[in-house]
Amino acid sequence: MQNDPKYYLHYLARLNDRMQRLLSRINEDYNRTPSEEQTNEMAAVRSQVDEQVRSFNALLSDDVGKFNKMAADTGANTLYAGPAIALRGERLQPQVSGGR
Repeated sequence: MQNDPKYYLHYLARLNDRMQRLLSRINEDYNRTPSEEQTNEMAAVRSQVDEQVRSFNALLSDDVGKFNKMAADTGANTLYAGPAIALRGERLQPQVSGGR
């Protein structure tokens, strides 16, 4: 239900639960390679996690920067959100985020 204001948090919790279940099934047969079904699910979960990391990085680079500019213009404290999260095989854009 995307009308639920907490949908995003619930989505992340469900994604985490899905990853935990998958890891548990893989660990049960620790001496075997993951099945094709498990490999396919790992790829699907990886895709969803990558999408969420990109979304978070966009928030860091866009929204935090806009907030910091507005805060600095009004003399309020700014945010330091930390660096973006690097995804395997992708280069990060330099990030400017203040904090005072």
